[in-house]
Amino acid sequence: MGRSEEVLKRVVRSPVTVALVRFLHRNPGLLDSAEGLAAWIGREPAEVEKALEELARLGLVEPLAGARRTLYGYTRDENLLEAVGKWLAGMERT
Repeated sequence: MGRSEEVLKRVVRSPVTVALVRFLHRNPGLLDSAEGLAAWIGREPAEVEKALEELARLGLVEPLAGARRTLYGYTRDENLLEAVGKWLAGMERT
């Protein structure tokens, strides 16, 4: 199993990580805080913060520490972007 497949296998363990990946894949240039992303996907900030930490460990989000709070942006890893795109397309077909 390749790295991208392993990453996606871990993403699907949580509906919050799935929602975040789906949202960020559709808005790849967005930078926002855990609170802002929670509002976008309709989840609690604490659960989004935890999911973002996991996604950062997996390389799907990039945390950018700011003076007041951490902002999160979507990965720029081409292999991950391609794998996520295929995975999301498959999810939408079912």
